[in-house]
Amino acid sequence: MLLPIGDAPNPRSTPWVTRGLIAVNVAVFLLVTLPLSGRHPDLADPALLDYLRAVGVLSPGDIRAALANLSAYDLLVFEYGYRPAAPSLVSLVTAMFLHGGWAHLLGNMLFLWIFGDNVEHRLGHVRYLLAYLVTGIAATLFFALFVPSSQV
Repeated sequence: MLLPIGDAPNPRSTPWVTRGLIAVNVAVFLLVTLPLSGRHPDLADPALLDYLRAVGVLSPGDIRAALANLSAYDLLVFEYGYRPAAPSLVSLVTAMFLHGGWAHLLGNMLFLWIFGDNVEHRLGHVRYLLAYLVTGIAATLFFALFVPSSQV
């Protein structure tokens, strides 16, 4: 594992896109992930039945056990995270902004903060944003190559 130990030299230009991406990722985590992680799913949510089918929960006992361990955030990830077995164009982008916990978010944002400003300076704001989105989509599709039947 590589751990960054510094951020020098710093470019003189302001990394607006990097700051914006960090802000969006943190906002999604604070405003969506944290609140939904502590809530049970809405039993009337149509995605709940789709989720239970996708993960193979069929018997009443299995359903009770699954519901006891399931959060509303799990359903959000099921709907907006990329699932190779049920792909969608929207989830190719939304999956880039979903994080599994504090360590996942903070690790990604640390690397984005340290490397993003340099890449943004080199590519320019628009090309950097496009590169971020294209490489995020490419990483998701690469995952799909290795786990094509994944439902979660």
